[in-house]
Amino acid sequence: MAYEKRKDDLREEVSRQTNKRKSTARWCKGKVGVEHTPELVVNHNYESIRLRGCEWREVLRWRNGERSHWKWHYSCCHAYRCTTCGKYTEWPLKNKEQCPDFKPQPEGE
Repeated sequence: MAYEKRKDDLREEVSRQTNKRKSTARWCKGKVGVEHTPELVVNHNYESIRLRGCEWREVLRWRNGERSHWKWHYSCCHAYRCTTCGKYTEWPLKNKEQCPDFKPQPEGE
């Protein structure tokens, strides 16, 4: 059976690494050794995206006063938020396949 580090051991290891101020951004509530516990939620901070929902959108470019198609972009209103402290750990989602409402890009459009 492999030895698993306890939180106390992890705190000591982090404090021994440097005499500089500790980076607490990755720790929940700034407590060293306490990881975030993310859950997938709908991000209510962006009302317009939430109301439209997750879908493929056409990004347009204007050239010489005429509208032309540029590329397709998947817009998602889901995010990972820590259940303990409420911090958004990932938004927008880095991988669009993580979205529960994801559909493949429409063919021929």
